[in-house]
Amino acid sequence: MADISRPSWLSDPLLASPPLLETVGENGPPCQLAQDNTATIISLATALDMALCFNPQSQDAWASIRQYSAQRGEARAAYLPNISAGISRQQQQSRYPASSRQMDTSITTDSRYASLTWRLLDFGGREARLQAADHMLSAALASRDAIVQKIMRDVIALFFSAQSAQAEREARAEGKNIAQEILTMTKRREAQGLAAHTDSLQAATALAKAELELARATAHADKTSLALALQLGLPQHRMQIPRIQAADVSRYQLIQKDLNTWLALASEQHPAIVAAYAQWQAAKEQYKATRADGLPVLDFSHSRYLNGRPNQELSARQSRESVTGLTLSIPLFEGFGRHYKQQGALAQIAQKEAQWQETRNQVLHDISQTYSEATASLHTLEASGRLLRIAEETMQAMQRKYAMGLADTQEILNAQAGLADARQERVRTLAEWRSAQLRLLAEAGKLRLHDVKSIPMNIRSGKTGPSSGFS
Repeated sequence: MADISRPSWLSDPLLASPPLLETVGENGPPCQLAQDNTATIISLATALDMALCFNPQSQDAWASIRQYSAQRGEARAAYLPNISAGISRQQQQSRYPASSRQMDTSITTDSRYASLTWRLLDFGGREARLQAADHMLSAALASRDAIVQKIMRDVIALFFSAQSAQAEREARAEGKNIAQEILTMTKRREAQGLAAHTDSLQAATALAKAELELARATAHADKTSLALALQLGLPQHRMQIPRIQAADVSRYQLIQKDLNTWLALASEQHPAIVAAYAQWQAAKEQYKATRADGLPVLDFSHSRYLNGRPNQELSARQSRESVTGLTLSIPLFEGFGRHYKQQGALAQIAQKEAQWQETRNQVLHDISQTYSEATASLHTLEASGRLLRIAEETMQAMQRKYAMGLADTQEILNAQAGLADARQERVRTLAEWRSAQLRLLAEAGKLRLHDVKSIPMNIRSGKTGPSSGFS
C-alpha cells in the first residue's frame, strides 16, 4: 500500500511510537536477503534471517506495534484542546406578490466562527486510558520478541531435523556401498570355493535391506527438507544445508546454569510472560477508565462568531459574538449500562490474569523439558562418539579378517550393521545436542543470532573413518 506523503514532524507529533520503530522503520528492519535466494548452501544463521524477514507472523507483529503506538497517540491527544473553525456564505431571497405591498428582499451573509474546547478535569479517565495504551504497546513489543523466539525455535528444530535426515541418508548410502562390496567379495569367494552359496544369499539379503533403508532415509530427508523450505519461503530444489560435523563437545557447552536459574530468568524476562503481564495491567487500567466514565467532567470552551452562528437565521446586520464558559457534566443515570460495562471490565481482568498464569506455566514447562533434553544430549553425544569409534575399529578389523578368510559372512554383516547403526546414532545425537542448546535459549527468550553463530556448523562430513578396507 502506498504511503501518503506528509511532513516528518506530522508522522508522530505526540512521540507515541517507541524508539524501536524509529530505528528499524514502520515495517520492521529491512531485509538484506532476497526471497529467491540462490545460494547453494544455507547456514542456520541465514535460514533464521530469511524466516524473520518473510514470515507473516513477524510482519503481523510489526503491524501490531504500529497499531498500539497509534492508540497511545490517541490517548495522549485527549489532553490537548480541540480547535475548530468554519466559514460559510449564505443567501436568502424573499419574493412577495404585488398585492402584498411588500418589497422583495435579498440578504447575502459571510459568516465565520472559531471554537476551542478543552477538558480540564475528568477524575482519572484520560490517565487510565493512557496507562492502558502504554501497557498494550509494551505487550505488543514483548509479543514481537516472543514471536521472534518462536520463529527461531521452529526454524532451529526444522533445520536440525533436515540436517539429521540428510546425514542419515548419507550414512545409509555408505552402508549400501559396504553391503555391495561384501556381496561382491562373497561371490568371489564362492567362485573360488571358499564360501557357500548361502553366504552369497545372506550378503544379497543384506544389500536389499540396505537399499530399502536408503530409500526410506531418502524419503525422510526430502520430507524434512521440504518442511524447512516452506518455512523459509524457498523452492526445495534451491536449498542445500551443510553437513553435520563432529566437534569437540567440551568447547561448546552452553548449559552453564542450573534449572532453577533458567526458570527464574524466564519468569522475569521471557517476552511471552512479559506480554501477558502487560495485557493484564492494561485490563486493570481499562477498568479504571470505565469507572471514571461515570464521574463528573469539567470542560472549558471559548467561541467567536462573526455574522451569526452556524445554522442561525440570517440577518442583514453585521455582528460579532464571543462566548466563554465552563461546563460541568454529571452523569446521573444511563439505564445500568455502565454497571454492566464495569462488570465486563472486571471479568476481563480475571481473564487476562488467568492467561498470564497459563502462559507462565507453559513457558516454565517448556524450559524444564528442553533443559532435560539438553542435559541428556550431552551424555548421549559422548556415548555415541565412543560407540562410533568402537564400531569403526570393529569393522576395519573384520574387513581384514574376512579378506583373509578368517571370518564368515554373518560376522562381517553384523559388523556392517553395527557401524551403520553407530553412524546413525552419532548423527542423531549431534543434531539433538546442537538443537537442544539453541532451543533452550529460545525457550528462555534469550536466543540471539550471535548464539547461533557460536555453534559449529561447518560443511564437512561426519564420517570419521574409512568405509571400506576390501581389496
